[in-house]
This record gives sequence, C-alpha cells and structure tokens, in this order.
Amino acid sequence: MRNAIGSLGPSSYLRFVTTRPAYSQVHPYSPIPQQCNKLVLDWSSVNVDGFPFCRLPLPQLDRRQCGDTREAELLFVSDSSRMVWENNITPHDLSVDWLNDQLYVLGLADGSALWQVIRCGLDGSGITVAVAGFVTKPHHMEVDPYNGYLFWVIQGPVGGGLYRLDLADISNGVKHEVIPDQILSSPHLGAFTVDHTSFRILVPNQLENTVVAVSLDGHEVTDIRSNTQQPQFHNVISLAMANGLFYQLDQRRTYCTDRGVPCGQDSYFHNLVYTDAAKPSFVSISVNLPSSQPVPVPVNPPTAVQAVLGSHTAKTSWTQPHLLGGQGKGAWQGWWYQLSVRDVEADTVEEWGEINATYYTVSDLRPGREYVVRAAAYTTAGMGPWSSEFRGKTLRHSTGVPPTILWSAAEGLLQSDVTGERVETLIHRDNLKDRIGYHHITDIAWYRDQLYLVSNTSHVTVVQPDKSRTRPSA
Repeated sequence: MRNAIGSLGPSSYLRFVTTRPAYSQVHPYSPIPQQCNKLVLDWSSVNVDGFPFCRLPLPQLDRRQCGDTREAELLFVSDSSRMVWENNITPHDLSVDWLNDQLYVLGLADGSALWQVIRCGLDGSGITVAVAGFVTKPHHMEVDPYNGYLFWVIQGPVGGGLYRLDLADISNGVKHEVIPDQILSSPHLGAFTVDHTSFRILVPNQLENTVVAVSLDGHEVTDIRSNTQQPQFHNVISLAMANGLFYQLDQRRTYCTDRGVPCGQDSYFHNLVYTDAAKPSFVSISVNLPSSQPVPVPVNPPTAVQAVLGSHTAKTSWTQPHLLGGQGKGAWQGWWYQLSVRDVEADTVEEWGEINATYYTVSDLRPGREYVVRAAAYTTAGMGPWSSEFRGKTLRHSTGVPPTILWSAAEGLLQSDVTGERVETLIHRDNLKDRIGYHHITDIAWYRDQLYLVSNTSHVTVVQPDKSRTRPSA
C-alpha cells in the first residue's frame, strides 16, 4: 500500500542420607503479623549432601506437611499448631507454585465441616480461597503452574476420583458457573505426582496395586507399573519421581523406592529403606531436582507481530505465544521477549532483550528504509522460535508539514503523528456541545482543505484547520 508520503507495511546418581538430628541447623523466619505465620527453612542450611531427599526429625509435631520451592531455596513445613497458617484454618497439605511464588494450603476452616484450599503469596500476603466446599477431605492436592491446573484426589465410593481446576478460574472461591473437572473416576486413588513436562499425572490405583499415567484431560490412562515385582502401591500417602523412578511413603510411614532391574528387562522392584513402623518419622516426600519444578521454554512463537513506522521510530507489538492444546488458561506465561529489527538496505540487525511486555518502541531508524521485524519469547530455561516477519518502510524525511493522524476520543478531536505521539487537541469536547448535550464524532473525512465530522446527532461539522474555526452544516 502506498500514499503520497511513502510505502506502508501490512542422568544423575542417588545417595541416601539423613539430616542431623538437631534443630540447630534450621533457622525459622519471623512470623508474619496478623495474616499468616510460617516456618520457612532455608534449604541451604539443611545438610543434605547432594541427595534430593531430606528427613526432618520433628518429634514434637504430630501433623506435618511439607512443600518446597527450588528457585527461592525455601522449604515450608506445617504442624498442628498452625506454624504455617493462622487464618482460621488448620493446614493438612501444602503445595508450592514455584513459577508464581504462591503457596496452596488444604485445610478445614474453624467452625465448619467443609474443607477448602487457600492460596497466598510466599510471604503470606494476598490470601485467596482457591476452591471450597469439600464435604470429604481431599487425600492429596498439588498445583501445576506449568500447565495451569490445581489437581486433587477424593477417596471413597461417593465422588471418588482425580479432579482438576483451571488456575484461571480461581477468583476468591470458584465461580458459580465453573465446575471442576473429574478427569478420572475411581474410589481407590492414592497420593499422586505431576509429570509436568510430559503433561500427565502419575497416580496409584491402590485397588489394582499399580500406578497409572493420566493425561491432563483424562482421556488417556496408561498402566506404567504393571510389571513391578511385589508392588507396594496399596496405601500411598506421598509420591515423588526422580529420573524415572518412584519414591513413596505408605500409611506405615515406610520409605520405599522402585528401581529398574539392570538386565535389559522392563521390570521394577521395591527397595524398603525405612522399616520402623512403630516410630513413624515421614509424612511427605519431595524431590529437589530441576525436573520437579521446571521452568517452561516457549514452544510456539509470538503471533500477530506488527509495527507502525514513522520517519525515525517504530512502535512494535505482538501477542503471546499460543499455549499447547492440553494446557489450561492459567498456565504460566510470564515470558521475556527478544525483538529483532533488520535494515534491509544496510543488511544490519539490531536486537533488544529483557522486554517484559508485548510491545516495544524502536528509535533511531533511518527515513525511507525498509525494515524487517520479528520477536521471540524466552525464559531462563531457553528461547522459543522466532515469529514470522513483519516488513515495513519508514516514512521519508519531510521538509514541510509532517504527516499527521486525526482521531476522535472522549476529549474531542485529537491530532498526533503517525505513531500516535505528540498528541494535541484540535477541538475540545466543549465545542461539540449544544442544548441537547455533547456530540460524539462517529466518522471523519477530508475534502480539499476542509474536514467533515459526522456526529451521533446526525449533524455534520465542517472544520477548516488552517483558519481554526468550525461551522455546522445540515
């Protein structure tokens, strides 16, 4: 398209260790006033000599749950005296959203027989009811910010199964029109773990004494431990996976692993690590590996890349990369962006990074040059593909009156340059008022040196900008 000014653009190893028995190695933070008391353990202060599991000997705590975040190196521990929570709820399960820095707490509110999941920041701020109204206590819950869901398991013949809720539907309690999805119906499910990058939930079927892999929508269910020798998946209260192997706790508080047989056969067996059932010491198991809290890498490129070019500047914009098919609307999308602008004539490329918005203004361009614009999203884990190209040409340098755009707004008739900068008011809204009220400009047209404005009152106003006056016309 052209006008009088110019052209426009269209494997690791495992080692078992235990922490020191003394509390002197653990330093709690100060309680948060009035909102949420917490016990936060600095992961680096716990002597775990490289192994992804830690045992915390806490004999005085009779109800404990753990959740950790690798990025902040924090470990959250709750007890029956509400060391984590003090907002009229007793914690029974914890899950950390490591991408959005949020903590999810399952509990029973005081004075109520219903269970609920509450969300807050890692510092206890921004308390929100994520989902409420559970008649039966969820056996286990876990947040998956990578794919945008909150998952939980209900045991028993009434409503038993695996459920999910899109994180985008959380608004201080589930909206009335939003019903959580039951993606697997079974009364015999145990505690599960989410395989984030494989887009599946790994959950024990305790009746069949095996583990099944469930797709995010529940349409695919695969038995992945049918070949375990003497399986021990009857009473799983906590489950984790590292390097393709399961680590679990059962109701006897025993600490088990299942490991592949190194003989070429696709089979597994259990290794019972902790056998003192008379002194239960474990309540939860977590893996301190990058695979347990992965940072997404953009799979798709940004879309709808476009630019408005003046003589020396270009206002670029784009939309976020599309999510993958099975991911929820609440999947994390806090991408950074890199912008590339190539001068076709000079065959030079300039790039800008660390852009945390879907728009950017490029300056110091040359008049009358063709430029190619493209964008890519990235995270600390890697960079996604480049977008399709947008080609446009900057306006030629004008020695006379520069080109402008006229547009209507609530303030009246405005004028700016072609990139929307240098805005000034040509006709204030008070000058478009009569005894009936304010007129709103609905259309604009030029004819010779006159400007015709059509308003919502069916009147036409003729403007002669050079003379700075207006006159109505029927």
